[in-house]
Amino acid sequence: MHILRENGLTLALLGLFALSILGQALAEWRSYDQERALHHEAAVTLRSYLMTGDFISTVFENWGSEFLQMGALAVLTVFLRQKGSPESKTLGEPEPEDEWPGARRNDSEMPWPVRRGSVVLWLYSHSLSTALFLLFALSFALHAVGSAWKASEEAARHGSGPVAWSNILEVPSSGSSRSRTGRASSSPWPS
Repeated sequence: MHILRENGLTLALLGLFALSILGQALAEWRSYDQERALHHEAAVTLRSYLMTGDFISTVFENWGSEFLQMGALAVLTVFLRQKGSPESKTLGEPEPEDEWPGARRNDSEMPWPVRRGSVVLWLYSHSLSTALFLLFALSFALHAVGSAWKASEEAARHGSGPVAWSNILEVPSSGSSRSRTGRASSSPWPS
């Protein structure tokens, strides 16, 4: 029980993540199989579905938009204030986190990156926003790759060749058609 008490937030978030990704996978798998049935193709197993461009595209489309939102919130809350918001700094009052950590480089209580200074300190000072924007970029790239994979699968159904991931950024697939979720079928842009 000691582990549960000390790591309750992490375990709860991992559990919620597992439930949400499972729910998304099951819902999208069912929809994918219905679409395959329209093309007189055999249903696939859940395991097989998890290795399709359709699954990769939808998962990383969602993740990309979340990481972009969180990254923007992290950066904007540094510079902007909102009266009454718990995410905002207090209006007109200095905050302890506004102090540049490099001013306390000689303090032995400070973390190693602060004592080291230079680029290491800069990276440490911007680690949250940097991590979120890197996760956004990774999600964006994986969404583009998954979308190209999905578009290539659809093109193969119609006798066309594969679609490069770079083409996904230029031309929407299937013209003005919409996917089963109502979104443009392979747009890499977060929705």
